[in-house]
Amino acid sequence: MTVATAPGQPVSPALIPVFSYARASSDKRKKDQHSVKEQHRINRRTAKRHGWVVVAELTDNDKSAADPNVYRDDFEEMLILLKAGRLRVGSPVRGVVVVHSDRLVRRPGDYERFVEAFTYNDEFVFADEKITHNLYSEDVESMGLLGAVVAKIEVRKMQRRMRNTHRRLAENGEPALGRRAFGWKADKVNLEPVEADLLRDAVRDVLAGRSINSVATEWNAKGILTANGKTFRPTTVRAMLLAPRLCGWSTLKKEIVLGADGNPVVGRWVPIIKPEQHLALTELLSQNKRSGFDYSQVKPFRLPGDKREVKYLLVGFLRCGRLKEDGTMCNARLITTPGRKRHNYMCPRPNMGGCAGISRNGPALDEHISELVLAALEDATIGAAITPVTDTSGLENALREAQEAYDEHFRQYRAKKINKTSFYRLLPDLEEDLNQARAAVNRHEAASAVRDARARTDVADIRRRWYTPEQDGGLPLSMKRTYIREALHTVVVLPVPINRRGRFPFNPDLVEPVWRED
Repeated sequence: MTVATAPGQPVSPALIPVFSYARASSDKRKKDQHSVKEQHRINRRTAKRHGWVVVAELTDNDKSAADPNVYRDDFEEMLILLKAGRLRVGSPVRGVVVVHSDRLVRRPGDYERFVEAFTYNDEFVFADEKITHNLYSEDVESMGLLGAVVAKIEVRKMQRRMRNTHRRLAENGEPALGRRAFGWKADKVNLEPVEADLLRDAVRDVLAGRSINSVATEWNAKGILTANGKTFRPTTVRAMLLAPRLCGWSTLKKEIVLGADGNPVVGRWVPIIKPEQHLALTELLSQNKRSGFDYSQVKPFRLPGDKREVKYLLVGFLRCGRLKEDGTMCNARLITTPGRKRHNYMCPRPNMGGCAGISRNGPALDEHISELVLAALEDATIGAAITPVTDTSGLENALREAQEAYDEHFRQYRAKKINKTSFYRLLPDLEEDLNQARAAVNRHEAASAVRDARARTDVADIRRRWYTPEQDGGLPLSMKRTYIREALHTVVVLPVPINRRGRFPFNPDLVEPVWRED
């Protein structure tokens, strides 16, 4: 709320002090409040024409009056102040001015609450741009209530027309209404070259093991903004990369629209990636978010990545190889301790599950393991962690059989050859079989896309980027860790010989990598 007169400033007794209320359902011009500012200007002119004066402006910008879930702060504040008959600073108020009644209310319940607060005191005034209204008259009150009902009906009609428009556009493969999507120009058909390249590279990198957080961090560091002019959050990047429109598929309410042939409707815009890449990325990013049936027995086509961003290369890979008094290996995961010049990996204290008997030079150990993994890449010994190539005919036959069984079950029910009880008793098992068969095919296609990306990997480029700072085009830490994860189960760090004293130089012989191929 904006107070139009300074606190304590006297208002002429001949002028009736009123509120100016303004509202706009949406503000698409960079939130500049152009609509509500114009409404307040008209309200001041209306008040002056009637011999009133605006003492406070109440504004609900970019807020719908038809949505019951939207809380209009200044509208609720106005109801409180109308009952009190004065502003919170003590100045009196005796009425309300609006441009039109639909700026004030669009729901009957809100109109009733407004009239109740307005008529709590006597001799208040109310006007829109055209005429004044006596809200103390029963006829006017009922007409106002009818107007709110009519307004609500009109809103529902507009919403229904908008839904039908969205559906028509989606089924015809035309771009959706609203702002352009990141990656496309304002015409929503042709690509914005820089943004399209960013999305294409991000899809490739995430399939190769890069984290979503790393992508968002890089784009923000480069000053890249969303289509709405905001910085990127990991959730924003994830939603962008998972959007089917990237591969040219049309969607409606976040669901892929299927044509009469059962295949996705192809949009009339230029795609950025291939459908196989979209399926691979969707499968990859949903590996840890399964629902619908038990995926616990389904082998992932790529090893799970980090749950959170880490600062050091080997966090989680190192284990303590020191023997305890009972002759068993400590086997605790080494933790990282940052220092002024370097970080160290060390075994945690006994109260944290370790023995505190091992510590290693962090940068030296990082470099040693990096060289081992890069050498393995150059020898083409990495990649065993990815699901091997299999014949797809068996998977496709299983999917076809599951679909036929599912469809036949419905035909039997429609023909009344099975009763309702039997139909719903058997339905969950058929749905599970169909989901598992479909998931198996999708996972194979996703694994194939990842393998294709690996086959095109330039190992010399990986080595160059491995030691290049990320801001200069180097590999993100999450991608390095993916290569290490696919090459190694773990790394056992052995203790320094007992007879050695003082500083001990880094010894690669005291590091035992456990390769996945072993």
